[in-house]
Amino acid sequence: MLEKARVRGQKRNVSKNPDTSRPPDAQMIVMRSLRESYTAWCERCCDVVAALDFDSAAATMEIGSAALDDLLAADKLHLVEPDAKSPLICGNSIPSN
Repeated sequence: MLEKARVRGQKRNVSKNPDTSRPPDAQMIVMRSLRESYTAWCERCCDVVAALDFDSAAATMEIGSAALDDLLAADKLHLVEPDAKSPLICGNSIPSN
């Protein structure tokens, strides 16, 4: 469905479902707001990243703490400041789906 929108006095068609015009091989970037995130240095990324505490990381990935522990044990997530009292998880290492 298309709906008309006015942009600076001009009419243009705006799709309510923008995915219909996307080529099948195009990549989609999903942006999520991170609940309680911090800025920290990740040694594995060699970059300043958004880092999350364990609860926020689990909520973002929609998994429980046991599954989060499994991902950490499998070295699939980056720990930021692992020796800290409350270690954080690198936001870049969190899978998008």
